Amino acid sequence: MATGERRNARRGCWTWRHLLWLLWLGIVVTMASTFSLIQRHWTYVPPVNLAAQAAYATKFPNVTRGIVMTMSDAMVPIGASLVLELRSLGNSDPIQVMHCLASDLSARSIDILTATDANLQVVDICRVLLDADLLPSVDIASEFQSYWLKPLALLLSSFDQVMLMDADNIFLRNPSLLWNSTQYTDTGTLFFYDRVIPSNWGLNEQRGGVSYLSTFLAQFPYHSFNLTAPKCPSERLRGSAMFAQRTAHEQDSSLVLLDKRRAGRNVRNILWYLTTHLRFKQSTPFSHGDKESFWLAFELGQVRYAFSPWAASVVAAPGDMEAHPETLCGSLAQYIPTSNASAVLLFVNGRGVIDVTDVLDSRGDKMPNDATTNWTARGATLTERIPRYAVPRYTRDRNTSNLALFDQTCLVDAHATAISPAFIDRATRRIHMAVQVASRMQW
Repeated sequence: MATGERRNARRGCWTWRHLLWLLWLGIVVTMASTFSLIQRHWTYVPPVNLAAQAAYATKFPNVTRGIVMTMSDAMVPIGASLVLELRSLGNSDPIQVMHCLASDLSARSIDILTATDANLQVVDICRVLLDADLLPSVDIASEFQSYWLKPLALLLSSFDQVMLMDADNIFLRNPSLLWNSTQYTDTGTLFFYDRVIPSNWGLNEQRGGVSYLSTFLAQFPYHSFNLTAPKCPSERLRGSAMFAQRTAHEQDSSLVLLDKRRAGRNVRNILWYLTTHLRFKQSTPFSHGDKESFWLAFELGQVRYAFSPWAASVVAAPGDMEAHPETLCGSLAQYIPTSNASAVLLFVNGRGVIDVTDVLDSRGDKMPNDATTNWTARGATLTERIPRYAVPRYTRDRNTSNLALFDQTCLVDAHATAISPAFIDRATRRIHMAVQVASRMQW
């Protein structure tokens, strides 16, 4: 073949590739346009009675209080281990595990979960909402295969009093003690703080010297919920780090206690609105994932709510104690929300501590999960990395961030204290149980 012929052949080849690329681009644009069209024409209508409209056969028809979790297949090993650990701590509350469509949680995973505990029910709440015409399409429903499933799980749980918890929480005490906490008995809520992160993002984004939080509160459609806009935010919010523009993150939603009856219909409908409607409509997010939606629903609904008096703590990440022992950068940790002189660590939101499906190799790459995975070796790697130190209990008025020198996960110069040996034991046991479950799953 002559040089000119080769050059022409190459040009023809690239033309064909361009056609394939344009075809792919057209498909992507069409899908995006269709999704956008669905969103624009999905008019928000407050549910008349969400519990009645989205009714399903509950295993606990006469139980008013219980635990709710959300899970996907990858979370089943740590989720099943959490159920077992709760029971070992003496917790007897019934448990509902919520997921979103069959693609989120397989039949095998459901079998494993239901065999773990007799007092547990698995519910596909996206299917429930689709069947009730409360979500317009499977495409929209699949958008809830994320943190945003958590508010829906809370709202659709058959329990009036819900303890919503993440599957990667490692508890040192039975969390049922929180039902009797001052915050919960006073308001029907108990929320925990996130790290103070002073970034120009979300509700803390500054626009012409005004925070987006102020704009968000002022522009909220109170009339849609038969409410009158308040003259000023609640006293709790006015005293918060977010209102003072010190943080872009207010709430940690790894553990949420909420009495839906005490909250009232307006709060429930506002939470539904934020979760299923407003988050799709706004160019500037009001929340990183679901977490700000809970306290916002109460603030907008003008109903009292309560946070723990203590700031978010963290445990040590691998290498922290050698590199900067006064600054820890690991998983989030929360203390029991009492004012007792002795600080008691309640739980660590420790996916990085116990999740055998999400382990990094020596190069920092995630190890694949498949039929050849050595789960025992994976568990041994995690066991060696279990943290021994945590940031001591403190209040949120301290500055613990230095984004110029450290990652936003770090609590700078917040000191370190040894963790109770009980945490080491429980984390080790959780890893061992997760290994056993993972080895029985289909990857």
